[in-house]
Amino acid sequence: MPRDTIARILDIEKEAVAITADAEREAKQLLAEARRDSEKLLAEANSTEQVAQIIAEGKAQAQVVRERILAQAETEIQQMEETAVDHLKPAVEFVLNRVVGA
Repeated sequence: MPRDTIARILDIEKEAVAITADAEREAKQLLAEARRDSEKLLAEANSTEQVAQIIAEGKAQAQVVRERILAQAETEIQQMEETAVDHLKPAVEFVLNRVVGA
């Protein structure tokens, strides 16, 4: 084989080695970037789940408090109604006595 051909083959081999090294370096960089991105997405997903859990717990606690307040309000309303009924009879008697003049 002529020297030119051998030199050309060696140049092509050097170029192939350089291209392979560049490709491997780029593949490692892409893999590292993909790992970072996946870790970031996983952290965001965990954060989203935590936020959803906190919101759900807050809603449940708010519901318990709401139900307690409503029960207390209903009890107070019932007591006020009973008091009003108790005061109604004497009030009617008072008005009738004033009207009739007794």
